[in-house]
Amino acid sequence: DIWNLDLPEPPILTSIKKNNKYFDVVVAVTKRGNTIILDRVTGKPFFDLNYKIAPKSTIRNEITSNYQLDIKIPEPFSKNEFSLNDVTNLSTHSKNFVNNIVKNSSYGFFVPPKLNKNIVVYNFHGGAEWMGASIDHSTQTMFVNSNDIPWLVKLVKDEKGNLVSQFDRLKDPNGYPGNKPPWGKITSLNLNTGKTNWSIPFGNYDELKIKNQKKSGTENFGGLIATSSELIFATGTLDSMFYVFDSLNGNELFKYKLPYIGSAPPSTYSSGGQQYIIVQSTGSHSLNQGYPEMNKFGDALVAFKLNEED
Repeated sequence: DIWNLDLPEPPILTSIKKNNKYFDVVVAVTKRGNTIILDRVTGKPFFDLNYKIAPKSTIRNEITSNYQLDIKIPEPFSKNEFSLNDVTNLSTHSKNFVNNIVKNSSYGFFVPPKLNKNIVVYNFHGGAEWMGASIDHSTQTMFVNSNDIPWLVKLVKDEKGNLVSQFDRLKDPNGYPGNKPPWGKITSLNLNTGKTNWSIPFGNYDELKIKNQKKSGTENFGGLIATSSELIFATGTLDSMFYVFDSLNGNELFKYKLPYIGSAPPSTYSSGGQQYIIVQSTGSHSLNQGYPEMNKFGDALVAFKLNEED
């Protein structure tokens, strides 16, 4: 499609509470950073769907909708509309470099790609991605990892005169994303109210010292699981870390350097009264396209065992 905003992940079946009554729903997280919640019986949206006037395509024979979804509740868990205020602040040199690209590009609410001119868009690779989200059914709390990465997209004519799309990440001269961090996040969302409980940077560029922020976050393609013991196990960041967080507040409890970037949500199981966590550590095809110098491919399964007191 025009903006690559397909729904990439499996939906989740759960129940949420409204006016002291439970409703069976289906939940889908999107690349645009939205959470779509539909009544499982009627198919109706559980929260109001807001629409906004969108620009029309200027490409011949391409017809775009006059309106696009602009969902307010549930609150978005990632950015979905680029603005000048988003341009990186890592350094004056980086800011000027990115500004020079942005000033010759278009951006805004669902701006369609143009011929031989870039548009700047978020969410080409999410927002949420194929790994989806994890839900604590007892508290109606959703946890989702996401990306906040700007992309440059345009249309060009090939040698036969056909229109083809070109796209790449918007980066500063040092290879960092061209917007302000965090570039990857984990968000906790209350499904009953649609409000964000907390949001934290996910992953880190250790060499960066960012003012007023402990972590930069990184683009990520691994995933997470949350457990009833109030733990979140997550991986897939460019720093090749396996992380454990407190699901109540997002505090980091543990991290471990993997041999390769985690490539899927961790798995958990119990045996002999012990709980184990298995992480697939193989590197990432998607991250390799944008950061080949930070990714390497391999073949490892890394196992962790929780202490009984944990």
